[in-house]
Amino acid sequence: MKLNMHVKTSLIALGLLSLTACSTTGAGNNSLYGPNGSAGTLSTTGLGQQYGVQAINVPDSVLLTAPHNQSYYFDFDKRDVKTNYLASIKAQANYLIRHSNVRILVAGNTDARGSHEYNMALGERRALAVVSILEEEGVNKSQISYMSYGDMRPIALGHTAAAYAKNRRVDLTYKG
Repeated sequence: MKLNMHVKTSLIALGLLSLTACSTTGAGNNSLYGPNGSAGTLSTTGLGQQYGVQAINVPDSVLLTAPHNQSYYFDFDKRDVKTNYLASIKAQANYLIRHSNVRILVAGNTDARGSHEYNMALGERRALAVVSILEEEGVNKSQISYMSYGDMRPIALGHTAAAYAKNRRVDLTYKG
């Protein structure tokens, strides 16, 4: 009887967590940013769908509590991680080291310029640049998955410099 009650309570809690994870704070568009720069949701499909949860951006500050999904932005045609992101990536690494049961997906993205093949390769190089930092900090390789979406997962539509800049990124998404 007590076990049945615990199972019911757990199922209710799981359902509430699922509803919370599905909520969005964005403006209902494909942008990562909602009104006044607030965080939106990171939409993923396929392999990334199993990791799809609320996304946030804290580009210039260290994450105080993890796990937090995070995006790191890149300059045009570059794979070098900007120095202002290093503290945040290290905070992510520290969390992963302390929580060995948690896994993370590192997904590289590009803007729409360039061929599909080139963008897929550049997205992978960007993802691997972040993976390399995580591993250098001591994160177990078994906790990290990486992939490239190339230009297939834009979060900002259009052909403006601002839209291109938002699409040149690596997204970290937690699972577990």
